[in-house]
Parts: sequence; structure tokens; C-alpha cells
Amino acid sequence: MPRNIREIYGVASIVVAILLFLAFFPETLGPVGRGLDWFFSYIFGRIRYPLPFVIFGLGIALLFGRLGNIAGSEDRQWRLTWVELSGLTVLILGLCGILHLGVGGADVMFDRANLFTGGGLLGASMAWPLVKLLSSAGAYVLVIGMILVGTLLLTGLTVSQLLEERVEKRRERRMEKREERQKAAAVKVKTGDRAEDEEREALFTEAKEAEDSHSPPRPPQAPIDLPPPPKLVVEKTGQMAIEVGKPEMGKGYRLPPLELLARSEKSTMSRKSVNESIAVLEKTLSDFGVDAAVTRVTRGPTVTRFEVELSSGVKVNRVLNLSDDIAYALASPDIRIITPIPGKSAIGIEIPNRERDLVTLGDIMETPPAQKKRSPLRVGLGMDVAGNPVIIDLREMPHLLLAGATGTGKSCCINAMIASVLLTAPPGEVRAVMVDPKYVELSHFNGIPHLLTPVITDPKKASGALGWVVREMELRYKVLSKAGVKNVTAYVPALKEGLGAEKDEKGDKIFGPMPYILVVIDELADLMMVAPAEVEDSIARIAQMARAVGIHLVVATQRPSVDVVTGLIKANMPSRIAFTVASQTDSRVILDATGADKLVGHGDMLFLPAGSSKPQRIQGAYISEREIAAITGYIKRQKRAEYKDEILDEVGAKKGEQTRDDELLDEAIEIVVRAGMASASLLQRKLRVGYARAARLVDLMEEGGVVGGYEGSKPRAVLMSQEELDEKRLREAQKAARD
Repeated sequence: MPRNIREIYGVASIVVAILLFLAFFPETLGPVGRGLDWFFSYIFGRIRYPLPFVIFGLGIALLFGRLGNIAGSEDRQWRLTWVELSGLTVLILGLCGILHLGVGGADVMFDRANLFTGGGLLGASMAWPLVKLLSSAGAYVLVIGMILVGTLLLTGLTVSQLLEERVEKRRERRMEKREERQKAAAVKVKTGDRAEDEEREALFTEAKEAEDSHSPPRPPQAPIDLPPPPKLVVEKTGQMAIEVGKPEMGKGYRLPPLELLARSEKSTMSRKSVNESIAVLEKTLSDFGVDAAVTRVTRGPTVTRFEVELSSGVKVNRVLNLSDDIAYALASPDIRIITPIPGKSAIGIEIPNRERDLVTLGDIMETPPAQKKRSPLRVGLGMDVAGNPVIIDLREMPHLLLAGATGTGKSCCINAMIASVLLTAPPGEVRAVMVDPKYVELSHFNGIPHLLTPVITDPKKASGALGWVVREMELRYKVLSKAGVKNVTAYVPALKEGLGAEKDEKGDKIFGPMPYILVVIDELADLMMVAPAEVEDSIARIAQMARAVGIHLVVATQRPSVDVVTGLIKANMPSRIAFTVASQTDSRVILDATGADKLVGHGDMLFLPAGSSKPQRIQGAYISEREIAAITGYIKRQKRAEYKDEILDEVGAKKGEQTRDDELLDEAIEIVVRAGMASASLLQRKLRVGYARAARLVDLMEEGGVVGGYEGSKPRAVLMSQEELDEKRLREAQKAARD
């Protein structure tokens, strides 16, 4: 092609490209612009957008006649021949075809072209016969081959040339790395020899100077204490700064690293399956006379949310009444409809994913929102429907109620919450009281220094621990009143500014650190069966008043009935989490709304924070027993648990309150512990008492947790060993001495 003709084609291509680009904004070119926009959108679909830039690039290449290093030549003259034109045509057809294969089945391809989606009319004309003849898999293979062939024809590249260049570049990188290692080794050897020579020469010079001066050598300088390298610790600024516990508690303590947590594999969304679901959903709504369109699709780890906009005049209740029909059409076990989505004029239809994604606590805690959240009670809860991490602060809740059926993820959620706190706060900032009537759910945390008392497994002892928490709350309020502050957030800065230096007449400090206290109850139903009045009163008082003094509750139950989750407890715990439940009634007990009965289990939850009217759907973070063991082991190696004796005394006293009305009780306990069995006839023989009194002593010991329950004709089991009895008596003696 002559040079002037080629330049004319180049200028013409650039002009056409600019006109096509301006057609993106139809008003700039008037009727012509609108016509161009409609024509190219209908013919090429989505390919219409990169088309002006491709034509512009071709025009530049024609105008200047060179493509540089596109095919391995530093100065290649590029000519527009029938080969290049054929390659460009095949490439555009292949791109239009592959885009249109993703819009849905063969029946809707030309309908989608009318909506200017996919590859337009060209894409539909390519994809429809291929799908009919070869199915979707064969069609994808063919159009991908067309794209590769078109690219090779257009650019003049060869596959062998590309492979050779790739191998050559890899060989050059290996050679460069080898040379760098050799240079580094040579520098290291040379530096080491020079340093050794300089050290030997310096020692010789100092010895010679000392000998010549006949004076004692100059004493060596004291070593300079260099500051330790910065560590990744939680920054304490503003109201997030809480210096709690004993002042020396934080010294030398290192938070567990995030490397102890596992990460999940990232998954990708199948565009084809989503488009098919959109088509089925719109067709189902249309079949029932509902004029609606899917405007947005958001895939989460557990469910995919389809945002549906209704035409004017269509009632929302018509879509709600079609929930079963939509689930049937989509072959889904159940769906959940949100009317409307908060902040949007759209309805949300949530459909469970066929392949669910695992969300681990490591995935949540390494995200930027989790790193920015500076709080000792920061908790990584999970991921929402859009795949965004949900990070909460238990101080803002301020108390949390969890409920759901067995095996739906409650205990795993509690473990993730506790692990989040352990990753964030040292023992001096957060202390904990844990109640686990199931014996096995929280046993991993026994022995960590954050605990005020060993994990409580006896429901009868739990009421005593809650009573201690209530008295601790009242004591803290007295301290805050004396300090002249309203809450623990204001108390800490005052403590740093000089309040902590005030002393009484004996020289003891009046004001000390005030750690956060996290009370975790894994099964409320067991506690309500044993001591309903005391447990309900204690939880209600803590929930009503404890926020200001830094005490927070996390309560879980698998039986969300009104006799367990009473109105008094619900009223004072506005933040709630509902896992899968059996009925709408149970969902209303937890959330005051339905929806929890539509969840799919395995950590799928509805989170209702305080002050919100609509629950948020979240896939809870998973943490394995191995990860918990790694975190607790890392902590235990640094510091041992230091339990508070007054709590242990309170727990023991709570069980023994009703056992002090018989002077023979202590002797009876000694007898059954030594004998290893308990029965009324044994006490009759040993204590020389009647059957009525002996039976009453056995009942008192059962209430005190010394012996087990009635087992028919068998003797009752003894639950207390001689060592535990001696330890209990020692604590009682120490308490009496203090009093």
C-alpha cells in the first residue's frame, strides 16, 4: 500500500474512532450520535465500548507505519493486508460470541441482544447456532479458538516465538539471581575479613597504649540499651485506650500473631449460573403477572442476593406470596425475601449458594476494617451477603444474646468471639468469667490468664458467679462516684493524669486499674432450670447497669422459648444473633421478627445490633479446635492463670448457703468422702441418727454438690475428692480469718 494511501486510511480511522467515542454521549452529536449509539450497541453489544479504542490504535499504526516490538522486531513495518483484516474480523466475532454465551440459554440470546447486552446481534448470531450444534462447552472451546487465531493473524505473532521468548526471559532472570547471590557472598566474606582485621588491630593498639602510659586501662563504656524493635501491638489512643489489670501484667506480654489462624481459599462467581438464575427469576415473576427486573446481583459466602425493582403499581406482597414458587423454580430448598432492602427502593431475594464458601476467623481479622478497629473487645463476626467483613465492638452492643437450634454454629461463634478478644487484648485489659454447662464447648480456654475463675461447668455454681459479678458492678460504681467520672472510658484517662497516685492514710492507692469483664454463658437454659429467679435477676441487673463500668454479657441458648429468654432478659439485651431455628415463633422470640427459620445453618445467622430495626445476614467466622489450641497455648506459655479467691469463695458459698442448718453436715461430708459412697443407711450407722435426719443430710449434700442424684437402690456417687474438700475448708478458714 502506498504511503499516502496508508496515511489517509490512518487519519480516517482516527476520525471514525473519535466519532464513535463521542457517540457514547449521544447529545454531543445530535440525531447522528443517537443513531450511531443505537446501531453499534445493537450490533456489537458490550464490544461497542472498546471498539473506538481499537480503531484508534489501528489508525495510529497506519499513520506512522510501525508497531514497534509487537512481533519481536524492533522496527517492523506494519501493513494492513487482508490477513490483518481477517484476523481483526475473527477476533471481534470471537469476542462477541464469548460475551453472548454468558447471557443465558439459547432461548433468550436474541432477547438479550435487543437489550444491548452480551455481544449484541453479532454475538447472538454466533452463539445461538454454536450452542444448538455443540452445546455450551463446545461453543466456548470454538470461540476461544477464534480469539486466539484472530490475535495471531492480527499481530503476526507465532506461538513458538512466544514460548521461546518466555523461556529466554526465565533463563535470564535465573542468571541474574545467581550473579546477585555470588556478589552478596563475596561482599559478606570481604566484610567479615575486614572487620576481623580491624578488631585485631584495635585490640593491639589499646594494649600498646596501656603499656606505654603505665596507667590502668580505661574502663569500658556501659552498654547502651537500644530500644527494642517495634512490635505489632494494638494502639491505645483516645477512648480506646484502656490500661487495666495489674500495672506489671502487660510487661513482656505479646499478643498471639494472626499467623496462628487459618485462611480459606478464595472462590469465584460463575457468571453463567448467575445469568441463568436471573433469567429464571424474571421469567417466574413474569409468569405470575409481576412486572419486575433484576438490577443487581451480590454473591456472599452463603447466599446470593438478587435485587429486584418492581414496576409502578406492583404491590410488594405479591412477591412475598410467591416465595414458594420462586424456590421451586430455582430448585432451592428455601429462600428469604427482604422487603425492602434498607436504603434502597428494591426487594432482596436471597437464594442459598449450591457451593458455599468457608469463612475463617483469619480471613476476617486480616482485613483492613479489622486492623483499623482499635478496641480491646473487637470481635470478627463474619462476612455479610456482599462479602464484606463484619467487625463489632462488644462495648457498643453492650450485651449480646445468641439463640438457635443445636448444631447451627452458636458455640463456634462464641469461640470465635473469645479468640478475637484474645488476639486483641492482653490479660490486663480484659478478664473473663465463662459458664459452660456442656463441659466441652469452652474447656479449651481453661488456664488462660484472662480468666477470673476456672470455666464453670456446674449450673448451680453459675448463679454464685453471677452474684459476684453484680457485687463487682456495684463496687465499681462506688469507685467511679468517688473518682468523679461517669464511666470506665473517662476513668482511665483520669487514672493516668494523677488519680492513680492518690493514697489513703495507710499509704495504699485509693484508685486502681479497672479491666473490662466479659461474662460468657454458653447455655442459658440449663441455668434457668436450676435457679431461674436468681439467674434472671442477676442477668437483668448486669444488662441494665454494667455497661458504664466495663462489664459485658454474651449469652447463648439453644432453646429460645419464652421461659428461657424472658421478657426481662430480652428488654435489656438489644443486640441479638439468631441462628437457624425450627419455627417462626422461635424467630420472633429472638428477633421480634421472622426470618431465622429460613436460614441454612452452619454459621448462617441474622445479626440485629442495638438501635437497628432490620437484621443483617452474616456467615459466621469459623475457627477450628486446632487454632484455639494454638492461641491458648501461645498465651499460656507467657503467663499462668491467676484466679480470684473471692469468686471461688462466692461460688462455694452459693452452694453451701442452705447447708449450714445442720451441725452434723461437716461430719457427714467427711464420712461420705472417705467412704466414696453416700446413702442414708451409712449415715444412720456412723452418726447414730434416725432415717429422716440422715436422708435430709443426703439431700443437703446433693444441693451442695458433694454427692450425685438419686439412682434407685444404688448408693449415690460422691462428686468431691478429699483434696477438694481440704482445699474448700482452707479457703473457708482464710476467709474467716480475713473477716
